[in-house]
Amino acid sequence: MRRVICILASIGVVGLAAQAGAFGSNVVSRSANVVVDENVNSVVLLVVPENRSYLMTQACVYYDAATVVGSQLGDVVLDGYCTAYKPGIAFAPGETISCTSKVLGYSPFDSTTCLITGVLKRQPRHRGHDD
Repeated sequence: MRRVICILASIGVVGLAAQAGAFGSNVVSRSANVVVDENVNSVVLLVVPENRSYLMTQACVYYDAATVVGSQLGDVVLDGYCTAYKPGIAFAPGETISCTSKVLGYSPFDSTTCLITGVLKRQPRHRGHDD
């Protein structure tokens, strides 16, 4: 089985993608720091390509200072530091997944980290029928 690993790093966003098989599925993780202060701040973790869907299987947030948000789905429920989702949470093609800080009355730190892991899958091709 052919495996391709690439590491991407840019402006505090780090990603890891590994080809998982011949069916066009990739295991994808994204991590980013988001500022925690008196404002709501957001950092994009992943934009799901138009020809794919993303099945998130785990999300982690340092303390309770941020949440993972889908542009179509909304807030994702997190239960503690790391939450595993079985079978996973599906994000549609074109959806933006972000790490969004919560407004806290106090903050023992300046930023927090969000991490998501899941499977990026190709959308099945639909064949037209001649009737």
